[in-house]
Amino acid sequence: MRVLVTGAKGRLGKRLVRAMSGKYEVRGIDRDDADLMEASDEQLAKLLKGTGAVIHLAGILDYGAPDEVIMHINCGATDRLATAAKKVGVKRFVFMSSCSIWHGNSLPVPITENTPPSPDSAYGRSKMCAEKAVRESGVPFVIIRAPAIYGKDFREGFGAVVKLVRKGRMPVIGSGKNRIAFVHVDDVVRAITLAIKTKNINEDYNVTSGETLTQEECLRAVAKACGVEPKFLRLPVIVAKIAAFLMGIRQRYIGELIENRVFGITKARSLLKYSPKKRISDGLKGMV
Repeated sequence: MRVLVTGAKGRLGKRLVRAMSGKYEVRGIDRDDADLMEASDEQLAKLLKGTGAVIHLAGILDYGAPDEVIMHINCGATDRLATAAKKVGVKRFVFMSSCSIWHGNSLPVPITENTPPSPDSAYGRSKMCAEKAVRESGVPFVIIRAPAIYGKDFREGFGAVVKLVRKGRMPVIGSGKNRIAFVHVDDVVRAITLAIKTKNINEDYNVTSGETLTQEECLRAVAKACGVEPKFLRLPVIVAKIAAFLMGIRQRYIGELIENRVFGITKARSLLKYSPKKRISDGLKGMV
């Protein structure tokens, strides 16, 4: 089967293309190769001709970009691609969404696929909009949602945490008892490859590591992976946010550390047959 992967040159895309090589006829495109918003309907049809499945990873993850740019790329391009895929008869459209469609400390534990979206950023709103576009396009789809992805080359935000832990300068923010959600890039790749062949289509799935470490437990795991004694300051949330701002660390990464985020993966286990293989402690060793 021929599979089109958008965002193939990205960190996740490269891993996915390698995993699929030899199993599918893979064509990868990236923003350098094709602009999905500028392409004509005829160009999109030509791009998709003969394609059995589309895996749409391409998007913009830049919280500093103007809201309209984020929405234009993440929602608009997804809408156009899904609509074109439906017209040419693509049998499967796998869309990589994000757990950023949920935000806030008042969310249920765990957050499931039935939890109403509550995005607080342009990025989260763009992903919610894109999911809606995929559903309304009529193309057979599978939506995959992931929290913070970690692993080799995934250095933003978490890389700064590792550096501070190594120096014994990483604070526990607030009580440190909030639960943090992560997923290793290898497990995301596994979920996407399952989505290509599952019979349970027109569904959305949350995929995580399956573990629910507290912020403090996570930082201690990082210290162990770094081979250093865990030495943590304790800072109120507001002080940590100010310090992060002065250090040039995006507030989104602070939010991921201090919010209580537990995602249920019962649906993914049952229908997608997804089973996370990478324990956070082992994944952190490889990343460090």
